[in-house]
Parts: sequence; C-alpha cells; structure tokens
Amino acid sequence: MKKYTLIFVTIMTISSSTLYSQQLKNWYIGPNGIDMSIATGSPVPVALAPAFGTALGKVSTNVANGYYDDMGNLLFYIADQKIYDFNNEELGFINNNGAEISIVPFDNNDQCNRKFNVFYTNGGFTDASSLWRAVVDMNSFSVTTHLVDTISFRGLPTTEFAAIAVGKVISNVRYLYFLAGPGTLNSKEGAIKKVIINNDGSVVPTGRIYPTLTEQNQNAGGELFTRELEISPDGRWLGWASFEQVNPPGFGTQYRYHFLELNSIGNYISSSYGQFNHPSILGNNVKGFRGVEFYLGSNGLDFFIGAGSSGIYSIKFPVNIPPTSLNFNHVLGSAPDFGYSQIELANNSYMYVSSGLSTFNIAAFNTISPLSIQPSNSFSLTSPAPPSTSWGAVGLYTLPDQIDGQDYSLITPAAVAPVVTYNTLTFPSGGGSGQSATWTYGSNPVNNATSPIHIIHELRIKQNSTVTIKGMTFKFSPEAKVIIEVGSTLILDEDGVGNPTVLTGNSIPDPCFIPYTWKGVEIWGNSALSQIPSSSGAYNQGRLVMKNRSSIEYAEWGARTWRPVSPIPSTGYATTGGIVEVKSGSAFKNCNVGVEFKPYKSIVGNILRGNRSILMDAFFSNSNSPYPYPFAKAPIHILAESCNGIRINNCEFSNDNSIFMFQKASYGVRAFNTSFIVKESEFYNFNIGVLASGFSSSKFFSIFSSEFSNNKVGIYSLNNNNSVIQKIDFLLGEI
Repeated sequence: MKKYTLIFVTIMTISSSTLYSQQLKNWYIGPNGIDMSIATGSPVPVALAPAFGTALGKVSTNVANGYYDDMGNLLFYIADQKIYDFNNEELGFINNNGAEISIVPFDNNDQCNRKFNVFYTNGGFTDASSLWRAVVDMNSFSVTTHLVDTISFRGLPTTEFAAIAVGKVISNVRYLYFLAGPGTLNSKEGAIKKVIINNDGSVVPTGRIYPTLTEQNQNAGGELFTRELEISPDGRWLGWASFEQVNPPGFGTQYRYHFLELNSIGNYISSSYGQFNHPSILGNNVKGFRGVEFYLGSNGLDFFIGAGSSGIYSIKFPVNIPPTSLNFNHVLGSAPDFGYSQIELANNSYMYVSSGLSTFNIAAFNTISPLSIQPSNSFSLTSPAPPSTSWGAVGLYTLPDQIDGQDYSLITPAAVAPVVTYNTLTFPSGGGSGQSATWTYGSNPVNNATSPIHIIHELRIKQNSTVTIKGMTFKFSPEAKVIIEVGSTLILDEDGVGNPTVLTGNSIPDPCFIPYTWKGVEIWGNSALSQIPSSSGAYNQGRLVMKNRSSIEYAEWGARTWRPVSPIPSTGYATTGGIVEVKSGSAFKNCNVGVEFKPYKSIVGNILRGNRSILMDAFFSNSNSPYPYPFAKAPIHILAESCNGIRINNCEFSNDNSIFMFQKASYGVRAFNTSFIVKESEFYNFNIGVLASGFSSSKFFSIFSSEFSNNKVGIYSLNNNNSVIQKIDFLLGEI
C-alpha cells in the first residue's frame, strides 16, 4: 500500500470571518438545551421544561443531538435511540449504535419545508455495518427510516464500529462519508463509502472510495475502526483516530491517526492516505475512543486530536510525515480524560470536550495559541452522558455532531407558532369505566390547550366511556389513528358558536398547502352481539357520532366499523358491528375510503335487525381545492360488505378530482352482498355512482328520489333480482 509521504506547500485564502460564526448556536445534551453562542462566560444548560407533555427532557446515555429554529426554539432532539419533538413527545425510534448522529436539513428549510435527514449507523457482531437515514418531518410530526448503504465484512467475527462525516454544500453538492471496520488487525476488511445528499433530501450512494482495487490496505480492518469521522471545512480532508492502541502485543506498531485527501468531486486522491502517531504520548498505548476535529482559522487548517490520558493536541495540515513532537501543540489543562471525548467546535469560537471530572463535565478550550482549557467557558451538567465502557477501561464521552464547515444561518428554519402535540391521548386516563367528558378549547386533557392538538400516535376512547368534542381541531401524524373501543362513544359536535370539530391529517391552516394523511377512526365492535342498546342506554358496540358540520379529512379510512386485523381469522370477522352516525351537515373530505363496513349481522331474539348506522344530511367529497386529493387510489366514499339495512338519506357524494372521475374505479357507494337504502341523495362525477353486486337471495337494495349527474355509470346492479329503483334523475355530462 502506498503511504502518504509528501509535504505540501499550500497557499490558502481564509475569509476574515472565522469558522466559529458558522456553527450551530444551540446544542442538546439530554436533558439540557445549551446556548453555545455565548462568547463570554459559561454557557448555562437549561433543562427542557415544556408547558405540556409527558415528562422533562430525556437523559442521553450515549448519543445526543438536536435542532433549533432561527429564534433558538428547539424543534426536535435525539436521545440515544429515540427522536422527540419540542414537547418531549416521542416521534420515532432509530436503531443506532454509533457515537455520531448527524442532522442535515433539506434545502431551503423554511416554515413550509421543515424536513430533516438524521443519519446514523448500525451493525454489530453478526450484521454488516449499515448507514441509515431517518426523515424527520416537523409538519406531520413523523419519522420514517430508510437503509442507505452497508459495509460487509464477509463472515468475519466482527465487532465493527462505524462513523459518518457530513460536509457543507460545495459546488451545489453535499457529501456524506461512511466508514466502518471490523476491528480486526491485519485484515483488509474495512471501507470508506461516499453518499451524495441532494437538495430535496434524497440520497445517492456512490460506493467505496477507499481502499480501491489498485490501492489496497491490508490493515484496513484495524485502521478503519473508529466511532468519529470528520471532514475539513473546505471539504478537502477526511480525518479519524482508530480505536486500537499504538503498540498492541504481537502486532507491531499501529497508527492512531489517519487521513486522506479528496478531490473537487469528493473522491479519494490516489496515494494520499496517511497515518501518524505522536512520538511520545503514553496515553495512546491503550485502546479506546479518540476524538478528532478540524478547525480552519486565519493561520490555516488545524487538526485537533484526542490522545487518551495525555489530553488534547493539535497539528497543522498538511501533516509532515512522520511528525516530531515539535509539530504538536498541547491543550494545557486537558488531562486526564478529555482525550477520550468527541471534540466539537461551538458558535462562540471555543472547542468543547466532555469528561467525568467533578469540576466541570463539558470543558472549553480556545483555538488560538497558546491552547488551554478555559474554565470560565466550561460548564457542568446535572446528568452528564456517562462513558461507554464496552471496550477496556476507557470511556467514550459524546457531544452533538455537527455538519463540518456548515454556515448554519443558511439552513436554520424560520420560527413558527408552536403546536400542541401529544403522543397518545386516552380517556379515561386513570382507570375506571363508564365515564364521560366534554372537551373544548380551554377545557381538555392536554393542559387545557387553546389551539389545535396534534396526535402523533393515538387518540383512544376506552372502557365503555363517552367523550364529546366541541369545536376543536385534532391533527394526526401519518401513522396515527382514533380508536373507539367496544361500548365507548365519541361524539364530534360544534361549540355553540358555529365552530365544528375537525379530525384531519392536514396542518390546517397551513400556508404551505401540504396534505398529510393519517389512518382514520376505528370503531371497534363485537360481531357476536347486537347493536341494540340496553335499557340503560349502554351499547354493546363502539359508536361514532358526527353532527353539526363536523368532519373527518385526509384519512386512509375515514371511519372503519371494525377493528382491522390481518390476516382475517378462518372463523371470520369477530370485531365488526361498530356504529357510525353522520348527521346535520357533517362530512368526510378527501378520504380514500369514507366509511367502511365489514360483514356483520345484528340479531336480536333470532330476528335479523337492520344496521343501526345511518348517514343522513352528510357530505362525502374529494377534490383538489383548497388542498389536493393526496391518494394514488381512487376514492370510495362508502364501502360495504355483507351487511343489512345501511341507511343513506339526503347525502351528497361528489368527486371533483378529474383524474379519478372516469379512468379509475371511483365509487360513491360500493356494496357487496349488502342490503342498503338510498333516499334523496346526489352522486356527481364518479366512474360508478352506486355499484351493488354479489347478492345472496336475502339481500336487496333500494334507491329512491336521487340524482346521478355526470357519472360514467350511474347505477350498476350485478346478480340481483330484488332491487327497487324509483324516481331517479340521470344527468349526462361530457365523458
């Protein structure tokens, strides 16, 4: 393998503004938020304490990071393997096992975008090392995870570490580097890969940049074994410190510090790989974590390195190989255990390291000679991140990783009014059954919220209880749902001054017109019981009542009258029978399926009764105004299978999305083996207004005094001899 042996003479033009002005102003180290823009005096950690939520900020034991808006308001943060929003509500889980988590905003991350990539690594004793991205969407308060790339070690007994480095945008491209090695000395199984991060947040893996086919490294397994990788602010150098000790028994001299040079498109420059040791540091004769960081100042590029119990040093880049002791500058006061910490540059121009010292846990040191720890800018944490002791006696002290060389003022999102978020809201919350409550703005379980409530996971009405919501808007994340348990009732109503209740996935009012969908309402039933209430008025089934212009919007299923299970048991549907009552101008808007009925028979004393669900004076619509219809599938406003006596009276079904009018299977009512009655209703712009098929001898349908306008097919009856269709107007449009 070729080794880096040249001495570069480089002329560099340095901006008069120093690098520190570009860094992230606020840090998160659980459970504290820390303003790192304070230029004089010690930054003061402040524990996160929202006015609502489940608990104070989460304590990080290994990995922490967070992101803030341009007014210093926390947007979200990561504590170990979970992502939380600014209210400490859990958004999602990430399966990371690295020391670094890099947060990269999407381009033009203003109040409309507010999306972020969270890059992290995973891998272990039997799996390949992997690079993942979690897309954090602070409009919908959701997290989705995606595998980006892997580095495999082909069956070695691996204990691999992985690390990542993300650079600033150079020539309209941002690069991420992913490094992993198995920690096996004299093994070539280690690699560095490059990933392109596009402005829209998408990523493109481009493969291995080092070692190459023409430039092998027979010790890559040990040399590429680290948990921190850094890229210089100019995007020219990658640097890291390997985990193995300098003089491991039986393996000869190993090198602690490593670097390579990148060209203008972020690829490895042949023969530029270099490695070195400090010639007289005893602290490197034990294995363990060593932090690194680049600093580009007025005097050129410095590489700061952790040296274990010997503290922190810096060396000028490019490095003269092999360096002498005179090439290193010691950070005075940095022993004994600052040399085991990540090293991060802060907005106030100081470098920071972490430790287990009792005097202060986060120590600052200046970046201008003479280098020294600055107690006046150091600070203690009430719950510092403890060291990881998985490897030997040497710990790993973590700090939030940042984008190297990034001007954060260019990618910090604009502040917006905070939203009340809640992960899971249940009623009753403290036990008991048969309770009832009325929720309004100013009187509700979420700290008497006076603005829309965003449910991240679930709103559940349980234990034969009743909740009436008056005049409130609830927004839901993509995987969120409402559950009405068997025997419980949810009533959506207006507040007495004309404000209806709205359940929506869309951020209304949303200046960005971004329609986020959600799962919808599940009304759980018991197919073995009837829908007839007891003499006391109690129901055997779950029940949804919508009245006075209340609405359900942007749901995959607006209301499902059963508890979905997959696969369906061979014994049939056991959770059907939920009741839905939609009245007095209430609506299902831009749902993929409005109301869904699964097979159910309400039998009382051996007599088959009609379904007590009723849709009366209701509206079912999908359109592109003011927000676009968000589903790839055509809408079905009512979908029913093997039910009896569903009543539809004085309802309007409209399909104002031209894409789904005639070319695809859009339906006002799609019924299979279901008895139903439609009266005085209107159907506009469907592929088929009403499709009724698959009838047994006991099933029939009736449609009276209704209008079908501009449908490809108004009524389609298949295999049925008992239907009644009277007083129908069919108005033809342009097909």
